[in-house]
Amino acid sequence: MKRVIYLLPALCLSFCLSACSPNTPGALQQAANLPTSTLVADSATAGPRERITVRFVFPSGFRTQLARFEQIAFLRLTVKGEGISTPISSEQVAVTSNSLSLTLGNIPLEAGKLRVVTAQAFDADKNALPAFESKAIYTSTANVSSLDVNVTRRHWLLGSIVENLLSNDTARLALVDRTALQSKLESMIGYTAASQTFGTDPSRFGVQALVDQIAADGSVPDATALSNAALRQTSSASIAVNTANKKPLAEAVRLLVSDPSSQWVDAPSLTASGVNYALVGVAPGTWQIEAQNMSGTRVGSGAVTVDGAGTAANVSLDLSNVSLGKGEFQVNTSTANAQEQSAVAHDAAGNFTVVWKNVISAGAQTPIYAQRYNALGQPLGNEFSVTSLFSQNPAVAANGQIWVAWSSFFFPGNRVYFQRYNAAGEAQGTAVRTSSWTNHEDYPSVASDSNGNAVVTWVSSGNQDGSGLSIYARRYNAAGEAQGNAFLVNTYTTGDQDRPAVAMDSSGNFVIAWSSNGQDGGGKGIYAQRYNAAGVAQGAEFLVNSTTTGDQDLPAVGMNSSGNFVIGWSSNGQDGNGKGIYAQRYNATGVAQSSEFQVNTYTTGDQDSATLSLDNTGNFVIGWSSNGQDGSQNGIYAQRYTAAGVAQGSEFQVNATTADQQSNPAISLDSSGNFVAVWDGAGAQDGSGSGVFSQLFNATGGFL
Repeated sequence: MKRVIYLLPALCLSFCLSACSPNTPGALQQAANLPTSTLVADSATAGPRERITVRFVFPSGFRTQLARFEQIAFLRLTVKGEGISTPISSEQVAVTSNSLSLTLGNIPLEAGKLRVVTAQAFDADKNALPAFESKAIYTSTANVSSLDVNVTRRHWLLGSIVENLLSNDTARLALVDRTALQSKLESMIGYTAASQTFGTDPSRFGVQALVDQIAADGSVPDATALSNAALRQTSSASIAVNTANKKPLAEAVRLLVSDPSSQWVDAPSLTASGVNYALVGVAPGTWQIEAQNMSGTRVGSGAVTVDGAGTAANVSLDLSNVSLGKGEFQVNTSTANAQEQSAVAHDAAGNFTVVWKNVISAGAQTPIYAQRYNALGQPLGNEFSVTSLFSQNPAVAANGQIWVAWSSFFFPGNRVYFQRYNAAGEAQGTAVRTSSWTNHEDYPSVASDSNGNAVVTWVSSGNQDGSGLSIYARRYNAAGEAQGNAFLVNTYTTGDQDRPAVAMDSSGNFVIAWSSNGQDGGGKGIYAQRYNAAGVAQGAEFLVNSTTTGDQDLPAVGMNSSGNFVIGWSSNGQDGNGKGIYAQRYNATGVAQSSEFQVNTYTTGDQDSATLSLDNTGNFVIGWSSNGQDGSQNGIYAQRYTAAGVAQGSEFQVNATTADQQSNPAISLDSSGNFVAVWDGAGAQDGSGSGVFSQLFNATGGFL
């Protein structure tokens, strides 16, 4: 059997083409010995093969932004086998970078004795990740082999475990009896080869080839794929972890391969490092390789000739600047009447949750709904109801668990509640009311830290602070238990203090911003108060806006993991034509960094409803609603900034659909700077009233 390997050095994606497979020509194989031809994992190291290299070049951070997952926090190496009564294991070693080495000593060696080396991954709580064991098998006469383990995931880790014994010029791995080795395999790792064959070699075969095949796809190689491997002096394992220790999702870019008659066949989506694939049953000729994004748009292509004579060839596809093609998408599944008042938040793994008010029947049922997504905007389960009746103004925070806050109507006024969910979207306990105040409470905002603690803030009416509207807040631990009573945030109590926004760093320190009427001497102004993780005020409340003429209103606030924060707002008349968007940066001690700055470049009409979010390094994105800029009523726009407040590129339009009105934007950044925007789309875009829509962006502001 002649095969051709497509190798992907950077991402280790390989294709093997076979000129004499019994399977259907031009098809793809995902597992060995399938009755039909689909894509198979293949070792790319065994036997004399014709090799064709396909190299995909991704920009820095590209694969990281595609893939959000469960963290690999610890790894452990274990050796077991004949003559080892108790498995020999390393400690659980913390993964702090993209690679680490584990070494095991004192392993007894006997000629012809098999050893199984297992790399086991653990999460941050030191729980073993299910269905993940990477095995390598070797025999030895005097030395112990060294093992490379490239960690990807099958199920949890997408792709295959790629394992190769290293070689040198002096020590060679002895060939062993086929029948004896088969028996040992069956007894040691539960591999049953009774229905398989070892090819045409009558009695002996290369252990290395067997190791490669078992590691890659669980199959047994035939006689054309035999080779020997060598041994090292010390026992060690080098474990290469994927970029940022994370599992990519499969829908990044998919591959198409066409045979000489231009019959296209799909290959799996590009996934991770260390994944080799075989395309079985191809004929000699010119083969076309094409990469497509999620919407089916070609983002790269090339051609390679298979001559059937073992001639090597290469083709390279550069995907440095591709879009995944996700595009603008509708969040709400239920479309009757209106879906509005959307909000969004990322968790630490890059998944995000969108919440909104669902007007099931006008003037009556208005429950809060939510929908979870992975980092590529794929729904995680279905939309679900958070509340049942008469609710509005939802807010959401997500950092390990999901906090949803809202106000619900109860005579004589609204009450603020929250509901916790775990990372899988399962409700934790029941809805909790934040205070016992008997008058109206509304416009909640919620933020949480990396330990799951949270703070909820809201507007209270009925002169709770002695004069008009006021800002209250309450702290909760990760179990949803109140940490003290609700407390008054604003010190200045004359007139109305309204529309609070809260943000929290990874340690639980937080800042609350709000609008205060008349306090700055010229209409409404933006004020803020900092707190430590114990809820103790840090200094006094402070004025945020420098310009006090007219109204500065509707604040938004974002904070990074270190406590640096940015406050944005809408200012009336300051940009020369209606409302404009302004912002001010602060360090973790509350010291203003430079001066307030104008965000919007387009100034005609009103730019309002500011929203903003920071990534872990302090880079931030500010979004807003702009009247008439997209050619049809309101549209959603945004501007990216570095942590130093330097604008990155120009302001850009977020919404693709411009008919009717897009309003009420919300933006959330993940830890790497990729972000999601949501908004309310009025008109008939979802078929009935308004709906909730979203768009994903990478860290450079490009569409995903």
